[in-house]
Amino acid sequence: MSAIQIGILKRVIIVDPTGSGLRQSQPFVNPQIIETAGDMVTAREACLSIPGVIINVTRPSKVRVRYSLLTGEQREIIAEGDLGRGIQHEIDHLNGILILDHRE
Repeated sequence: MSAIQIGILKRVIIVDPTGSGLRQSQPFVNPQIIETAGDMVTAREACLSIPGVIINVTRPSKVRVRYSLLTGEQREIIAEGDLGRGIQHEIDHLNGILILDHRE
């Protein structure tokens, strides 16, 4: 979930830890994708901002993201699989991009 989706004009996303290896929901403040790697992978994505719409979206399979915690401490994460895809999806929201913008 990105802050912008609920009307908060801040560059913050919350990542759901389900199946990601994170212990709890993690806020990413000012997240930036600083590197992508691996194959481009196409998978079906849905979005709470567009109920009932599911489309194929092609994304890099691995991303390195720099972000801050709420305390201001900077961190980096290398994410792949569902976690990497979810982070990319939420950062897209911060940049004004919806899954519909990925249609070919």
